Amino acid sequence: MTSLAEIESAAKQLPASEQRKLMRLLAANMQTVDLRGDDARGHRIGADYLLTASAGAPAMTQELVKQLLEE
Repeated sequence: MTSLAEIESAAKQLPASEQRKLMRLLAANMQTVDLRGDDARGHRIGADYLLTASAGAPAMTQELVKQLLEE
């Protein structure tokens, strides 16, 4: 696989439990995330991964989460 589209297509074919594992792995490997210019920091809390954003970051609505996941 050499493109993001190929990776996305392969990930969509995984069972839901494997998709969740993939998301946890990717989240664990992220040090910082840029949310439209506002820095967010990731923090591992047990098995969970929490993103905390700066005060100026946009509200995390369902629509924004979907959009960020699609990007």
